[in-house]
Amino acid sequence: SWFGDGQLTAPANDTRDAMTVLPGSSGSVSSNTAAATRDDACGPVARDSPGAQSIWYQWTAPADGWATFDTAGSSFDTLLGVFAAGCREEHRLAESDDAPGRMTSRVRLWVRSGTQYAIAVDGYSPEGVNAENGPVTLEWSFQPEADATPPETTLWSGPGPVSWTPYLGWTFRASEPGSTFECQFNTSAEWQPCP
Repeated sequence: SWFGDGQLTAPANDTRDAMTVLPGSSGSVSSNTAAATRDDACGPVARDSPGAQSIWYQWTAPADGWATFDTAGSSFDTLLGVFAAGCREEHRLAESDDAPGRMTSRVRLWVRSGTQYAIAVDGYSPEGVNAENGPVTLEWSFQPEADATPPETTLWSGPGPVSWTPYLGWTFRASEPGSTFECQFNTSAEWQPCP
């Protein structure tokens, strides 16, 4: 933001106490860190660099699974940190200075349903002053934990325990739509899709 006299104002999410909420399980948001400051109540965003111009976001995990945060498309060498329950080093869950092959940052971490996470973006600054800054993009995505629980299944009809016909068939019902079943026609046969 600009004042009428042409001076930059700090972004609204300049501190952890004023985080911008990231809605939903995925999305993208743009900002600018040119007038951002360091939140002195918090530690560095990443261990590789103290940074000096952080902005903060809050995201709530919709379920257990994997969350990814990425600053690809940003105009400068970014730092990225994800925190829980605070913003000091002991609260940092993941961090990135440079993602492989680029100067922007990317983290992927396991998250728990309903837990709020603080995401900080800063600029590289080896001395902790005059951090790299400018237009920044933060993208986030979520991949839920795979459901490994088998559906409840009922065998409604099928051949008796011994059958001499080559035309066998069964009727199954499952608690989850799209469920498939495998059958074994004798103890030495391979399992295969049921007819």
